[in-house]
Parts: sequence; C-alpha cells; structure tokens
Amino acid sequence: MKKLLSLALAVYLTGGLFSCGAATSEGPAETPAGPRVLTEAQLAKLEKDLTAIARDHDVVSMQVAFVVGDEIVYSHAVGLKNFDSRVPASTTDLYRIASVSKSFSGVSTMQLVDDGNLSLDADVSDIVGFRVRNPKFPEVPITVRMLLSHTSSVVDNSKVSYKSSFDETLDPTTASATNVAACYSSYEPGTHYQYSNRGINLLGAVIEKVSGERFDNYVRQHILLPLGITDAGFNVDSLDRSRFASLYTISASNGEFVEQTGAYERYPQYDTYRLGIDTPHFSPAGGMKISILGLAEWMLTLKRGGVGTNGVRILPAARVEQMFQKATPDNSTVKYGFTLSLSKSLLGFPMRGHTGSAYGLKSVMNYSLDEDFGVVVFCASADGEKGAHGGVAAYSEAAEVLYKAFVR
Repeated sequence: MKKLLSLALAVYLTGGLFSCGAATSEGPAETPAGPRVLTEAQLAKLEKDLTAIARDHDVVSMQVAFVVGDEIVYSHAVGLKNFDSRVPASTTDLYRIASVSKSFSGVSTMQLVDDGNLSLDADVSDIVGFRVRNPKFPEVPITVRMLLSHTSSVVDNSKVSYKSSFDETLDPTTASATNVAACYSSYEPGTHYQYSNRGINLLGAVIEKVSGERFDNYVRQHILLPLGITDAGFNVDSLDRSRFASLYTISASNGEFVEQTGAYERYPQYDTYRLGIDTPHFSPAGGMKISILGLAEWMLTLKRGGVGTNGVRILPAARVEQMFQKATPDNSTVKYGFTLSLSKSLLGFPMRGHTGSAYGLKSVMNYSLDEDFGVVVFCASADGEKGAHGGVAAYSEAAEVLYKAFVR
C-alpha cells in the first residue's frame, strides 16, 4: 500500500442543488426563506474547499449532505471508495456510521414505549431473562431509562468486549463472575453519566425481547422501510456488499493505511441466533450501514418531529422531543438525552444529533431547529498525522464551509 503522504484525492460531484422552502423555526426569526443558491463559481469553490479539507486531514473519502428546511439541498463525495482499487467515492456508497447508529436504537425503544409495550422505568432484568445488577449495588434496579441515557453503570471494558454475546459477559448464570464484574462501574445506577456501547447493545436486547423480532429486522421493518430507506441496515446480509466504502486506520509505525475489514464482518452467530443474547453482533451501539443521503433523510425525520419526507410518521413529535431532553443527573454537565444530545461542539451554537467514531471513521449528524438546517458528514480514515482528532477537525471544518455557503 502506498505511503500516506502520497495520497492524491480526486473530487467527484454526485449531488446538486434543489429548490427548498423554509420550515417553522423555534428560535429567532432570522432564518432565510431558503438556501442560498450558489453560482457555478461558488459551487466550484465549495468543492475545492471540501477537497482541501479532506487532503489536509488525511481523509481517504469524505461524504457530505446539507439540509435546509425540509430538503437535502446539497450532497457531495470526495476521494476514494477504496484506496487500493482507486474507485472514486460516490454518495451511493454505504458506510458503517459508528455511534450515530444509537439514534436508531433509541427511536426503536421509544416506539415500544409509545405503543404501551414498554416502560422507561422497567427493570431490564425482568425483560431480558437474566439478572442485570451492578454487583456493588445488587438491590438497585437498572432501568430502560438508564440504558437510554448512559447512566446505568453498565460500561465498556477492554478486558471484556462489548461485542460479545451476553452469555459471555452479563448473564451471571453463564458468564464468569470476573467478566460480569468488569461490565459495571463503581457508581450507583442512575447517579452518574458514563458513555456505554455495552449499555446500548443491551438496549437492543430489550427491543428484541419486547418485540419478538431480531434487532436488525425490527429497525428495518419499523423505521427504514416505512421511511423509504431501502438500502440501509444493521445486517450485512441484507445489503449490497459492493457498495460498502472501505474504512481505514493509519499505522503509527509507517504511516500506511490499514483497511478495517471488521467494519463489515458477518458473524457466525447470525446462523444460530438467540434473541436477547447474541444482539451485540448486530451492534445496536454502532452497526448501522447507510449512505450519506439515507442518513440525511433520517436526520430530516428527526428534525420534522418523527415524520419522514414521504409523510410517514414513525414516532410522535412529543416522543422525539423527549429524546433530546437532558436525562443525565442534575450534577452532570453533559446534556445527553435518550441516545441523542444537544451540543455546541460542531459550530459553536446548540445543535441536535450525535457523532460517531470507529474503525477509522468519524461521522456527525447535527441539525439546528433555530436556523432550520442540518449537516451530515462521513470521514473515512481521518486520524493520521494530524492526530487522533483529525476526523473531528475535518468534519467540523466541512460543516463550517457548508454553513457559510448555504445559510450565513
């Protein structure tokens, strides 16, 4: 594989501009009536700027989509779908989007709550079929609400993979006491925020046990297909592998790209699947595979209060709003809700959504109700010589360029 510094990124335009009306704003009435329509020269400069951002941050491929009002007004792909084959990136490529996936798990849970099939304060032990208790606080129930808000004390631990089946990790009747203990923190459930992939994977087991459906099938049948998003999902078997964009980390020893094939791994557990036990192999915490346009459609659904652009409602607006309300303890400065958050980190003012980081990919899905716009960015292999946060810098810079082009 060629050295990192020899990478020359090409630009491939696969999106365009569309007319767009403004949606109702919650904030100050300063939002433009629609997106700024770019001249050919302005569009060329935008593409040049995005290419430079990708190059400066060692990004093999970068995808962007920008929303104003109720429409995707711009989408673009920069770079290479695969470094070795030199296949150009396209906005039809599918990416494993890491923790942005949690938003699908959260909405799935809230659907079950809204239907009256699940209580936010239900004891998870009563649902999944094995005892879920922090050994340090054995009398304190761990609830669905706690899993949604990362306050359950179920945590990640490098010694016990959160990707393993629950009979090897959390189920005290089958897993070793050492493994079970490693899956919990030292704080009392409900009293502290600690981000947890294992906790969201356990939430996937709750979805399976309540619905009676395998996690990937539930999301596909109750969210993706109703919204018309037919080419996305948590199960690689349901997708066209030829569309997967390669993800990379960068070797610290020689600066070369290392393809992360595990991002699209098919697990043998799919063939002997046990509901509520093997759920982590679909990774409710980070396993969604979707295109930039598909995720932009998903963002629009959240922005529109649970209604897709096809008019299909998947969740009442009040439930969507509930997901963004601070659910962390009063003493926590983290404004995290139910698998979604409100943050100023992207552009310096409050935006709703989530970020992701795994297998060398950095992703962001953020929108503003006040200014009536949203942005989605994928960066494949953006953690090279600029440091571990190169991808965050890349998608932040891309978001700023797009915001200035179309809104301000």
